[in-house]
Amino acid sequence: MSEQKMISARVEREYDFVRNQWDNNVFFQIHDSALYSFFLAEISPMQLHTLVTLALFMDESGKIEISVADMAKALSISFHQVNKRIEDLLNFRFRDKPIIHVTRPQGKTDSDKISVEFLPISPITIHDGNVGAAESVAFTPQNPDYLYGFLQNMMGVQELSDADREILKKLQDYPLELPPQVIEVLIEHVFEYKGFFDRQYLMTIATSWSFACIQTKEQAVQWIEETSKFTSAVQELDAKSYLTQYLRDRLKRQPTGTQIGIIHQLLEKPYEFEPGCVEVLIEHVISQQILSKGKPDFPKRYVEVIAQEWLERGVRTRQTALEAIAEWNASHALQLPNTSADTKERPLIQQKREKPVKVRSSYIEKLRKAGAR
Repeated sequence: MSEQKMISARVEREYDFVRNQWDNNVFFQIHDSALYSFFLAEISPMQLHTLVTLALFMDESGKIEISVADMAKALSISFHQVNKRIEDLLNFRFRDKPIIHVTRPQGKTDSDKISVEFLPISPITIHDGNVGAAESVAFTPQNPDYLYGFLQNMMGVQELSDADREILKKLQDYPLELPPQVIEVLIEHVFEYKGFFDRQYLMTIATSWSFACIQTKEQAVQWIEETSKFTSAVQELDAKSYLTQYLRDRLKRQPTGTQIGIIHQLLEKPYEFEPGCVEVLIEHVISQQILSKGKPDFPKRYVEVIAQEWLERGVRTRQTALEAIAEWNASHALQLPNTSADTKERPLIQQKREKPVKVRSSYIEKLRKAGAR
């Protein structure tokens, strides 16, 4: 059986005193774990409809024997459409494997029975109604295991590693202090954008959200929507125009001619950064300026120092820029501005690694001279 119960067919026996006989009732259930396994995202509505119909023909032993004629009558469709639907479901793959097996008799007709079996890889489980199925855990922020269960389902594993549990704890603890509903959106974003649980990318975005004081699910969704507009925006607008507008939004004022000139310079030789790379650079520089000076800024000398460093390291794309920022944050985290006396003893934004990534001292010195810290 699959690791997580996503869909189940429950068979219950019920005695009818009027007719003096036992009846078998079949219940088709979809569990909340199906939401996070990508099963519902991959199966088409027509295939799911066919799957439900087949499951409702199940007997108390879990066997399904049905004729094309019976299914056509149940769905009010033609025999040809039934055969097409069954064939379509046979061709469906979940995690690269089929979910059903069909046995047809030799020389069958539309009135002959075919046997349908749910394969072990299938997300469908069958249990007798006499055996109480364990209730699924309610995923709510009030449940202390809420995020553990959520990430577990997203990853499709039975148990989270200690490292992943520690990551979830860090996201909620000082200094990030992201609410559970925001972390939930963050995890979904990482899986959607990266296709897997990229821990480094998750912590990079989490740090950015903490700086931006994102505290609600709506704010997190808005951040994702705004950043996801970048690709389509560049297609409709000139990259320079888009990045100038992006800089204006982050500075919360009209950028100077010098600052706009820097944007143009980064897109041209010798840098030739991709627009996504420049966007990440803008976000990083302004965040650092807010931390060190208490207000957003985009100083030319500071930007040029980072741009030169990235040029030498071959950082050109959005992804490599995010990796460079993550490396910087891991080795040179800044403290949040003190807002009360008790913050003096608080830890850094991110604890340094046991073996921090080495960054050339000349690079740090150039940043200091440029007014970075």
